[in-house]
Amino acid sequence: MEADATIREENMIFKIDCAKPENAGEYTIIADNEIGKDEVSFTIDIEVPPESPGAPEIMDVTQTGQLTLVWDAPASGSVDHYIVEYYRDQWQLWLRMKTCKDSETTVTDLIPGSKYKFRIMSASIAGISDPSQESEEVMIGVVAEDELFDLPGPRGRTSNRNRRLHKMPSLDRTSVDRSIGLRQ
Repeated sequence: MEADATIREENMIFKIDCAKPENAGEYTIIADNEIGKDEVSFTIDIEVPPESPGAPEIMDVTQTGQLTLVWDAPASGSVDHYIVEYYRDQWQLWLRMKTCKDSETTVTDLIPGSKYKFRIMSASIAGISDPSQESEEVMIGVVAEDELFDLPGPRGRTSNRNRRLHKMPSLDRTSVDRSIGLRQ
């Protein structure tokens, strides 16, 4: 264990680099010089973030955008609450959805026609765990045919991307034939 004790003004600073749970315990610092000897004893408690919980299992899926998630609590460590994150296939990024105290929660307001995955993190005063393994992917409702957002339809992607745009040519100064009207 790497430790350092320094005096700053009238205070003693005791620092342990990369403290681990096994560094917890009773410590004594002894100051001895020509004036005399003094000592102070103190206890250090090392707290570490909790372990990751088990992968969430998806239960009770409804067509209207609600489901229940259930997972196993971490094998060790104190957990104050859990952080539930989701991944929606169209957005392709993980977002925080909610926090909860128990290892089961109901998720609402999911968008029908979208696929989702979930993961859970354990949290305590000491920090936040790494994310759990991801849940299985689940489709909420039916696949939508929505040209505005180019969501998949029953036969695959809508064809908006492949349509040619029929635009009027612009009439900027570089495209005008300047020889017209210059005849004498």
